Amino acid sequence: MLLVLSASVSATGALFSIGTTDVRVDVLRYDPAPLEPGNVADMWVKVTTQGNTLSEIRTLNNVKLEFVNDFPFTAVSDEEKVKSFGTMQPGEVRVVKFKIKVDNDANPGTNEVRFKFHYNNDEVTTAPIEVEVQSTSATIAVEKVNLEPKQVLPGQTAKLTISLRNDDLGLLKDITAKLDLSSSSLPFAPLKSTTEQKVRSIKPGDMKEIEYDLIALPDADANVYKVPFELTYYDEAGNQFTKSDTIGIIVGADPKLNVALEESDAFSEGMNGKVVVSVSNVGASDVKYVTVRLKQGQGYLILGKKQEYLGNLESDDFETSEFKLYVKDDVKEKVMLNLEIEYRDAYNNLMKEERSLELPVYTRKELRAYNLDGSLKSVYTPIIYILAIFFLYFAVKDWRKHKALDSAMKAGVEGIFLTLFRILFFFRWRNVKRLPMKVKMFFQKI
Repeated sequence: MLLVLSASVSATGALFSIGTTDVRVDVLRYDPAPLEPGNVADMWVKVTTQGNTLSEIRTLNNVKLEFVNDFPFTAVSDEEKVKSFGTMQPGEVRVVKFKIKVDNDANPGTNEVRFKFHYNNDEVTTAPIEVEVQSTSATIAVEKVNLEPKQVLPGQTAKLTISLRNDDLGLLKDITAKLDLSSSSLPFAPLKSTTEQKVRSIKPGDMKEIEYDLIALPDADANVYKVPFELTYYDEAGNQFTKSDTIGIIVGADPKLNVALEESDAFSEGMNGKVVVSVSNVGASDVKYVTVRLKQGQGYLILGKKQEYLGNLESDDFETSEFKLYVKDDVKEKVMLNLEIEYRDAYNNLMKEERSLELPVYTRKELRAYNLDGSLKSVYTPIIYILAIFFLYFAVKDWRKHKALDSAMKAGVEGIFLTLFRILFFFRWRNVKRLPMKVKMFFQKI
């Protein structure tokens, strides 16, 4: 906290007479200045003697000046308490230095010191001499700062409450509290109030609350923002104090990840295959350094890598990770994949989340029934190969004749359709009826 103090130092003197001799004691200065509660300071004191009549002035012997210990000032030691001058002639001036301690509970403002003037085995106590004590400490303390909600979303409103406590021993008044939102780097604006609040006064030990209604700008990035806060106030003597501080406001939302089984091979007991896991950032803030770990679980073994680094995920972004598994022989219906997602949030806090995904496991019969074993694909594959061979045959044949690519492609397609037509024509009913007779004649010839 930074405190700026403006004040003046004043000191007066005390005058007394010893017969025909006037003696004046003045406090010249002190260092450090101003005097502060709890501090030790050097105080310079001037002693002057002069005649007050035309009659002869006598010499003062065994002269000593004693600092009188009285709240809130005390000499730091007996040696510092009494200063000896010896003899003082009329019109002579002496300056001495006392090292004093200011009590911790000293009241800011005007206080008093006294001295004892010893001479010729006699003594005189001076009248009180006024000395100013001022506090340069943070006499107004920021007791508590409360933000509701604790973490503000972009575009969301919030209420900032600041509790001020008067730690001074006197009344503090004309208090101005200013929240400085002028910087372009601060994504906040005042709502229903200004950034400057005023408090008429706070009694010693009392507290007052000031409130600000704020709104975070819609495009605010997730971050911790330091907002300058300044207090200006006056004590009972009219001295002005300025205190500067900062208040932290958090913008952002808790990370929200969606973990799903993006795709997988069809698994049956005793089979291996791959699974693809997707991690989506469905929250308002970004996440960093995302790592996906597949942990060992019941019913499966991990083949190959067990973790994959995905990097950073912005809001509404996703990445996938692929793992290879072996499903054990005794597994029925499903296995639960155990995953750990590790990342750092927008404030660089390390986060870990445990997730479980269900992987269906089928019987061999179910694989065939649902065509999950690729049997339907195996039926059509030879047909596709045969058609491709016919296409190449007719295309190459036309290419050799015309040397034109478009003509060859056309001939290949026409050849496929012609071949299919001939096959269908062969299986017309008249030919099908003759087929048994032709087969019989074939075997008779053999």
